[in-house]
Amino acid sequence: MHFKQNRLKKTEKHLENQELVKMVEKTFLQETLNLKDGMRKVYLKNEVNPHNMISVNSAWTRAMGVSDASVFLDSSYQKYFLQIRDALKLKYVRLPLIFSEDLFGNKDSKEGEYDFTKIDTILDFVLANHMLPILEIGGRQKKVHLHTNMLGIEEENAYKHLGKDYKNVMLAFLDHVLFRYSDSKQSLDDWIWEYQYERCEIEKKEYIVCFQEFAQQVHGWGTNHQFGGYGIDIYDWSEEEIAMLSKESFSPDYFSVNVYPYRCVVKQDSIQYLERLLDSYYLQTEMKKLRSVLDSYGYEKVPIYVSQWNTSLEEKNVVNDSFVKTAWMFVLIHCLTGLADLFIYDMAIDKKQKDVLYGGAGLFSQDGIPKSSFHILKGMANMGSFLEFNGDHLIFSPVRTNYWVGICSNRKNFNMSYYQKAEIRIKEEDIHSFFDDQDILEQEIHIPKLREGIYRIRLMIVNGENSVLARLRKMSNTTILGNEDLQFLKEQSGYDLQILEKKTNAGRLEFSLSLKPNETVFLQVFPISFS
Repeated sequence: MHFKQNRLKKTEKHLENQELVKMVEKTFLQETLNLKDGMRKVYLKNEVNPHNMISVNSAWTRAMGVSDASVFLDSSYQKYFLQIRDALKLKYVRLPLIFSEDLFGNKDSKEGEYDFTKIDTILDFVLANHMLPILEIGGRQKKVHLHTNMLGIEEENAYKHLGKDYKNVMLAFLDHVLFRYSDSKQSLDDWIWEYQYERCEIEKKEYIVCFQEFAQQVHGWGTNHQFGGYGIDIYDWSEEEIAMLSKESFSPDYFSVNVYPYRCVVKQDSIQYLERLLDSYYLQTEMKKLRSVLDSYGYEKVPIYVSQWNTSLEEKNVVNDSFVKTAWMFVLIHCLTGLADLFIYDMAIDKKQKDVLYGGAGLFSQDGIPKSSFHILKGMANMGSFLEFNGDHLIFSPVRTNYWVGICSNRKNFNMSYYQKAEIRIKEEDIHSFFDDQDILEQEIHIPKLREGIYRIRLMIVNGENSVLARLRKMSNTTILGNEDLQFLKEQSGYDLQILEKKTNAGRLEFSLSLKPNETVFLQVFPISFS
């Protein structure tokens, strides 16, 4: 299958007019009140307009990534992942490091004979549970050497144990997949193959030769098979690299891109030094620039798949366990929608650690507890095929006639104290010091052209009071949680539920939301009776 392709040209008008949208939004600024504790109330009003919708085709929730493919050998991991699959309505799961040492060894094998038993077990699980694989066969992985306000990262070869046999293994695996799965109910036509360029291991020309050989074999199965790659890091790429690929007739079915909020400051030998840059417009600008450069070198029909995205490259950042991350994921969704055909969040569930929460980048803790960040993708999964962006705080979508869903977020910018602190050393009590702006958002929403009647407005509010961190704080200083404790946490909703009822006036529904700093509200608006 092919994803619906939202080319940049279809959405650039919306994105380039964002400053105009801000100006219009400010015209609805009604009142600012000074509060005793220094907070202010900022009033905004937005009217939902069906004519401003853009098509997104579930780009944010169609696929999910895992830390490495071997996690699916763990039955408890499988159980938690299926909960994510059901909530997000996942179609694909990205399987990186498919030939890691945990899954594959060829020391005792004869040439051309390999043991794919464990890999088959993983693929069988994926297919049996009505999902499809995105197989990343390049094996890229990064190691962090420096943990300060900057990151020093170096790429490592994930498949050293294969040595010179690498190409033979890949070709043997492709033959094996065709033989074993071609008669499966879910056709190989819908599998996606990704081969990223390992900068530390081979030269670009060697990578291109291998890519073309592997792609030729996959395309030999049928014209609809997708084989893409290169693996562009949005924090460190250049037009010269794209030009070189074009000269070498590199022709992927899609470009894979890795999006993290950093910028490369300097390179020293094989190490890249990255500064954090949680600036939505920086990421938006880089993605738009990349699309423009690809188009200029003849790749205008090649889609972009963001095969890895997250708000941190660190394996430990306590903000990952905080409701603040939900607000920042909203920002990335807001600024990057329309700039890629697929976005794959890179870690579904935290890796095994001693502590239940340790700042891992997963949507679930290692024990299956949903984090605040899980709710933003669940909210996106409940959206329809069309979205309307209202300023920087509100997304609305029609699900069906007279039924709307939305997300409203009062995200605050990090101040310099956040950027000056190493991510790995951030503590939970530090979080509230990272924001100077403590304004409360009073958001007024008008929905026109509804059938007359009474409507229910269901509000699911994600904030600090209802986050997993807050639940753990209430359990004192317990460091080892028993099964009953874990069950208690899993049963907590993670959000506050409020329900309103409003009557339309001349086909218009009007209501207001009050959001604290970094609070996010998920809305459902639907009729309960008609006049």
